[in-house]
Amino acid sequence: MGLAYFYFTTQHHAVVTWKSACPAMFTGAMIGISVFCAERLYASSHLTRLSFLKALFISIITYSLIIFFWLTVFNEIPFDSISNHILYSSFQKTFWIDFIFSILSAISFTIFMEVKSLLDTGFFFKYLTGRYHVQVEEERIFMFLDLQSSTSIAERLGSITYSSMLKELFDDLTVPVLATHAEIYQYVGDEVILTWPGRTGIKNNRCLYCFQYIEASIAKKRDYYQKKFGVTPQFKAGLHIGKAVATIVGKVKKEIVYHGDVLNTTARMQSLCNHYQESMIVSKVLIDQLNIVELNAISLGEIELRGKTNSLELIGLRWSRPSI
Repeated sequence: MGLAYFYFTTQHHAVVTWKSACPAMFTGAMIGISVFCAERLYASSHLTRLSFLKALFISIITYSLIIFFWLTVFNEIPFDSISNHILYSSFQKTFWIDFIFSILSAISFTIFMEVKSLLDTGFFFKYLTGRYHVQVEEERIFMFLDLQSSTSIAERLGSITYSSMLKELFDDLTVPVLATHAEIYQYVGDEVILTWPGRTGIKNNRCLYCFQYIEASIAKKRDYYQKKFGVTPQFKAGLHIGKAVATIVGKVKKEIVYHGDVLNTTARMQSLCNHYQESMIVSKVLIDQLNIVELNAISLGEIELRGKTNSLELIGLRWSRPSI
């Protein structure tokens, strides 16, 4: 962006070369890296607790300091040794214009990322490309994650504290979800529905390791959850693969939704976890496409799920190693 802005704002009679453009490229790169580091190291962990307007105000102050610093450094570089005097003079005259442009660019990017985070994973780009404007049938893996003993925990903690725990718990899913290329389809109360395109979830057993990664992430914070909420949350999961029809619905609030028997089946599989005392139940259909050498698979037999005419062989999976 720094290079493009430099090209379009440079005086027409100035000779623009790669050598003369290097300072603009350097400045744009350093501003971008600094803003990115500020977002990753501070904003993502601290500003999320504030309202959007407060977080935006703090971000503007932070961006202003970063941009002002690098533009000042840019201004002090001895351009005469690497460029002609016209370019240097032009930059001095447009310092504040460059500053305002950089601030507006950073703010626009921040607002875009904030709005994007409110939408389903990949929704923005799928909406732009029109992928799901008509019904599309595709093979997908679904994981229904549900908090174990959620009713008793909610009664013990009360609504406000229980909601706070769920918020932190769902935040802790971020790294496992991103690491295994999962998409968060829906939050439904204390339940989370994850999904993968078939090949993506099967590759390297991502759909299985996602659950183990989630368990490991929560285990690392066991003492924290015990101290703050008096419980160590645990999930139970159902995992299945099948055809699902994806489409965008709604006019007031657009959303990508999936329709198909695979969702109903996965939900019913997850509901059997307590009955079989398993933390994760996977369909044999999916197991046949995965490599489960490192897992202990226990056949639960052919199960007739409620509302289905055909039985389905289910597998209970237990980890042979405590962490990944």
